[in-house]
Amino acid sequence: MAAGAKVATSEQAEAPDWLTAKRADEEKIEEKINTKIGAKIDAAWRELSAIWQRPWPQTPQEVRVTHHLFVKLVREGADTEAIIASARAWVEAFAEKPDMLKPLWKWLHGWEIPPPAKKKRQSASPAANGYRGKPQRMTRARASANYLVQLRAERAAREGDLSHG
Repeated sequence: MAAGAKVATSEQAEAPDWLTAKRADEEKIEEKINTKIGAKIDAAWRELSAIWQRPWPQTPQEVRVTHHLFVKLVREGADTEAIIASARAWVEAFAEKPDMLKPLWKWLHGWEIPPPAKKKRQSASPAANGYRGKPQRMTRARASANYLVQLRAERAAREGDLSHG
């Protein structure tokens, strides 16, 4: 027997022609579907690669690893549009400092995590940032004056109440 010859199983030997034709048609349909899915994944991959631009290029090995990971994510059920939308959000968040973007292959491991929120910029003046200085301690004279004002108000209220009563 030749090294490359296939051994026919009992199922293949007994399969009628119509069943063999049906299996061949199913394989062609599956191949067409895989081709369409593959084209869709490749288009999404090109778009993602165009969006995720860092100041330095990726090595060929990083590109292969990233592409493999992207294809794996999509085949496991991840939506390409959701991945691309998330990538856009991350790139916009790091628009001022694109060198702070993670490598794409690292980012793809946690692509569902939203980008960090921008921190509120602080003003140069402490007063604009909410700092008003040390609180003033009440001096004895100020405390005495406040106490006298309070006593006078209470006396006026009592006298006013007695005169009307």
